[in-house]
Amino acid sequence: RTAPVVVVGQGVVACKEAYRRPTGPSAVLDVADDLAHYPLTDPAKTVTERRTGVAFPCTSDGLKLAGCGVRAKFGVVPVYAVGLYSEPSVRAAADDALRSLAQVDTALRLTLVRHLGATAFLKAIEDQLATRVADPTQLDAFVDACLQVLPDKMPSGMTTTLTLKPSGHVTIVADGRTGATVHAPDVATALLDVYLGVNAVSPPAREAILQGLAAGL
Repeated sequence: RTAPVVVVGQGVVACKEAYRRPTGPSAVLDVADDLAHYPLTDPAKTVTERRTGVAFPCTSDGLKLAGCGVRAKFGVVPVYAVGLYSEPSVRAAADDALRSLAQVDTALRLTLVRHLGATAFLKAIEDQLATRVADPTQLDAFVDACLQVLPDKMPSGMTTTLTLKPSGHVTIVADGRTGATVHAPDVATALLDVYLGVNAVSPPAREAILQGLAAGL
Protein backbone atom coordinates (compact mmCIF):
# COMPACT_ATOMS: atom_id res chain seq x y z
CA ARG A 1 0.00 0.00 0.00
CA THR A 2 1.08 3.53 -0.70
CA ALA A 3 0.76 6.31 1.85
CA PRO A 4 -0.84 9.37 0.19
CA VAL A 5 0.22 12.84 1.23
CA VAL A 6 -2.59 15.09 2.38
CA VAL A 7 -2.15 18.84 2.30
CA VAL A 8 -3.59 20.62 5.36
CA GLY A 9 -2.49 24.22 5.04
CA GLN A 10 1.26 24.21 5.58
CA GLY A 11 1.10 21.04 7.66
CA VAL A 12 1.59 18.10 5.33
CA VAL A 13 0.58 14.77 6.81
CA ALA A 14 0.96 11.22 5.49
CA CYS A 15 -1.67 8.56 6.08
CA LYS A 16 0.04 5.29 6.87
CA GLU A 17 -1.60 2.08 5.69
CA ALA A 18 -4.11 4.13 3.75
CA TYR A 19 -5.80 3.26 0.50
CA ARG A 20 -3.54 2.51 -2.43
CA ARG A 21 -2.59 5.63 -4.36
CA PRO A 22 0.21 6.49 -6.75
CA THR A 23 3.32 8.27 -5.51
CA GLY A 24 4.73 11.53 -6.84
CA PRO A 25 2.82 14.74 -7.55
CA SER A 26 -0.40 12.88 -8.31
CA ALA A 27 -0.47 11.64 -4.69
CA VAL A 28 -0.85 15.18 -3.32
CA LEU A 29 -4.49 15.59 -2.36
CA ASP A 30 -6.74 18.37 -1.20
CA VAL A 31 -8.33 17.37 2.09
CA ALA A 32 -11.72 18.97 1.50
CA ASP A 33 -12.12 17.35 -1.92
CA ASP A 34 -10.79 13.94 -0.96
CA LEU A 35 -12.20 13.55 2.53
CA ALA A 36 -15.04 11.29 1.46
CA HIS A 37 -12.59 8.82 -0.08
CA TYR A 38 -9.77 9.05 2.46
CA PRO A 39 -11.33 9.65 5.91
CA LEU A 40 -8.82 10.04 8.75
CA THR A 41 -10.97 8.19 11.28
CA ASP A 42 -9.27 4.82 11.67
CA PRO A 43 -7.54 4.53 15.09
CA ALA A 44 -4.98 2.18 13.50
CA LYS A 45 -3.88 4.95 11.12
CA THR A 46 -1.61 7.88 11.90
CA VAL A 47 -0.67 11.17 10.31
CA THR A 48 2.89 12.45 10.37
CA GLU A 49 3.84 16.05 11.03
CA ARG A 50 6.14 16.97 8.14
CA ARG A 51 8.88 18.95 9.87
CA THR A 52 9.40 16.78 12.96
CA GLY A 53 8.34 13.33 11.73
CA VAL A 54 6.08 12.91 14.79
CA ALA A 55 3.17 10.54 14.14
CA PHE A 56 -0.29 11.39 15.48
CA PRO A 57 -3.05 8.77 15.73
CA CYS A 58 -6.04 9.74 13.61
CA THR A 59 -8.30 9.22 16.61
CA SER A 60 -7.70 9.27 20.35
CA ASP A 61 -10.20 8.48 23.13
CA GLY A 62 -13.11 9.05 20.78
CA LEU A 63 -11.79 12.35 19.45
CA LYS A 64 -10.54 12.91 15.89
CA LEU A 65 -7.40 14.69 14.75
CA ALA A 66 -8.17 18.05 13.13
CA GLY A 67 -4.59 18.95 12.23
CA CYS A 68 -1.04 19.21 13.47
CA GLY A 69 2.06 21.37 13.27
CA VAL A 70 5.25 22.29 15.07
CA ARG A 71 6.05 24.74 17.86
CA ALA A 72 9.50 26.16 17.10
CA LYS A 73 11.61 28.41 19.33
CA PHE A 74 12.11 31.75 17.57
CA GLY A 75 10.31 30.08 14.65
CA VAL A 76 13.47 28.12 13.86
CA VAL A 77 14.29 25.42 16.43
CA PRO A 78 11.55 22.73 16.71
CA VAL A 79 10.55 22.11 20.33
CA TYR A 80 7.44 19.96 20.04
CA ALA A 81 4.82 18.83 17.56
CA VAL A 82 1.25 19.70 18.44
CA GLY A 83 -1.99 18.12 17.28
CA LEU A 84 -5.54 19.14 18.14
CA TYR A 85 -8.34 16.60 18.58
CA SER A 86 -12.04 17.37 18.73
CA GLU A 87 -15.35 15.53 18.76
CA PRO A 88 -16.23 14.01 15.36
CA SER A 89 -19.31 16.23 15.02
CA VAL A 90 -17.31 19.46 15.00
CA ARG A 91 -17.12 21.36 11.73
CA ALA A 92 -16.31 25.03 12.06
CA ALA A 93 -15.10 27.97 10.01
CA ALA A 94 -12.00 29.79 11.21
CA ASP A 95 -13.96 32.66 12.79
CA ASP A 96 -16.11 30.22 14.76
CA ALA A 97 -13.51 27.62 15.73
CA LEU A 98 -12.77 28.83 19.27
CA ARG A 99 -16.44 29.10 20.20
CA SER A 100 -17.27 25.69 18.71
CA LEU A 101 -14.38 23.90 20.41
CA ALA A 102 -15.19 25.45 23.79
CA GLN A 103 -18.54 23.63 23.68
CA VAL A 104 -17.14 20.12 23.17
CA ASP A 105 -14.38 17.88 24.47
CA THR A 106 -11.06 18.87 22.93
CA ALA A 107 -7.50 17.63 23.41
CA LEU A 108 -4.07 19.05 22.65
CA ARG A 109 -1.34 16.46 22.12
CA LEU A 110 2.20 17.82 22.53
CA THR A 111 5.14 15.55 21.62
CA LEU A 112 8.63 16.79 22.38
CA VAL A 113 11.31 16.58 19.70
CA ARG A 114 14.14 17.59 22.04
CA HIS A 115 15.06 16.88 25.66
CA LEU A 116 13.61 19.49 27.98
CA GLY A 117 13.19 20.09 31.70
CA ALA A 118 9.62 20.25 33.00
CA THR A 119 10.28 23.73 34.39
CA ALA A 120 11.38 25.09 31.01
CA PHE A 121 8.51 23.34 29.22
CA LEU A 122 5.93 24.76 31.61
CA LYS A 123 7.51 28.21 31.69
CA ALA A 124 7.05 28.55 27.93
CA ILE A 125 3.39 27.54 28.16
CA GLU A 126 2.80 29.67 31.27
CA ASP A 127 4.22 32.75 29.53
CA GLN A 128 1.71 32.30 26.71
CA LEU A 129 -1.18 31.77 29.12
CA ALA A 130 -0.33 34.64 31.48
CA THR A 131 -1.59 37.35 29.12
CA ARG A 132 -4.74 35.35 28.32
CA VAL A 133 -5.91 34.15 31.75
CA ALA A 134 -7.91 36.66 33.79
CA ASP A 135 -7.73 34.70 37.06
CA PRO A 136 -4.09 34.05 38.05
CA THR A 137 -5.16 31.51 40.69
CA GLN A 138 -6.44 29.27 37.91
CA LEU A 139 -3.11 29.50 36.12
CA ASP A 140 -1.27 28.62 39.34
CA ALA A 141 -3.56 25.62 39.85
CA PHE A 142 -2.91 24.43 36.30
CA VAL A 143 0.87 24.73 36.66
CA ASP A 144 0.77 22.89 40.00
CA ALA A 145 -1.26 20.08 38.41
CA CYS A 146 1.24 19.81 35.56
CA LEU A 147 4.13 19.57 38.03
CA GLN A 148 2.36 16.63 39.70
CA VAL A 149 2.33 14.73 36.41
CA LEU A 150 5.42 15.73 34.43
CA PRO A 151 8.84 14.29 35.28
CA ASP A 152 11.65 16.73 36.04
CA LYS A 153 13.44 15.64 32.88
CA MET A 154 11.25 15.23 29.80
CA PRO A 155 12.92 13.17 27.05
CA SER A 156 12.50 13.70 23.33
CA GLY A 157 9.46 11.72 22.18
CA MET A 158 7.50 12.24 25.38
CA THR A 159 3.85 13.13 24.83
CA THR A 160 1.77 15.38 27.07
CA THR A 161 -1.98 15.47 26.47
CA LEU A 162 -4.18 18.31 27.70
CA THR A 163 -7.86 17.41 27.58
CA LEU A 164 -10.27 20.35 27.81
CA LYS A 165 -13.89 19.90 28.89
CA PRO A 166 -16.80 22.32 28.33
CA SER A 167 -17.15 22.35 32.12
CA GLY A 168 -13.76 24.08 32.32
CA HIS A 169 -11.88 21.06 33.63
CA VAL A 170 -8.39 20.47 32.24
CA THR A 171 -6.76 17.04 32.52
CA ILE A 172 -3.01 16.65 32.12
CA VAL A 173 -1.62 13.23 31.14
CA ALA A 174 2.03 12.41 30.40
CA ASP A 175 2.78 9.44 28.12
CA GLY A 176 -0.57 7.87 28.93
CA ARG A 177 0.10 7.62 32.67
CA THR A 178 -2.42 8.62 35.35
CA GLY A 179 -2.90 12.35 35.16
CA ALA A 180 -4.22 15.26 37.20
CA THR A 181 -7.37 17.30 36.66
CA VAL A 182 -7.97 20.90 37.63
CA HIS A 183 -11.03 23.14 37.24
CA ALA A 184 -9.66 26.14 35.36
CA PRO A 185 -12.09 27.43 32.71
CA ASP A 186 -9.95 30.49 31.99
CA VAL A 187 -6.99 28.21 31.27
CA ALA A 188 -9.05 25.92 29.03
CA THR A 189 -10.17 28.88 26.94
CA ALA A 190 -6.68 30.37 26.87
CA LEU A 191 -5.05 27.11 25.73
CA LEU A 192 -7.28 27.07 22.66
CA ASP A 193 -6.36 30.68 21.96
CA VAL A 194 -2.64 29.90 22.31
CA TYR A 195 -2.84 27.50 19.37
CA LEU A 196 -5.82 28.85 17.37
CA GLY A 197 -6.03 32.55 18.17
CA VAL A 198 -4.84 35.33 15.87
CA ASN A 199 -1.55 35.42 17.79
CA ALA A 200 -1.06 31.65 17.85
CA VAL A 201 2.39 30.37 18.85
CA SER A 202 2.58 28.31 15.65
CA PRO A 203 0.91 29.90 12.60
CA PRO A 204 1.46 26.76 10.42
CA ALA A 205 -0.17 24.53 13.07
CA ARG A 206 -3.05 27.00 13.40
CA GLU A 207 -3.63 27.01 9.65
CA ALA A 208 -3.55 23.21 9.44
CA ILE A 209 -5.95 22.78 12.37
CA LEU A 210 -8.39 25.43 11.11
CA GLN A 211 -8.43 23.87 7.65
CA GLY A 212 -9.11 20.50 9.20
CA LEU A 213 -11.97 21.87 11.29
CA ALA A 214 -13.46 23.64 8.28
CA ALA A 215 -13.28 20.45 6.23
CA GLY A 216 -14.84 18.40 9.04
CA LEU A 217 -11.79 16.11 9.33
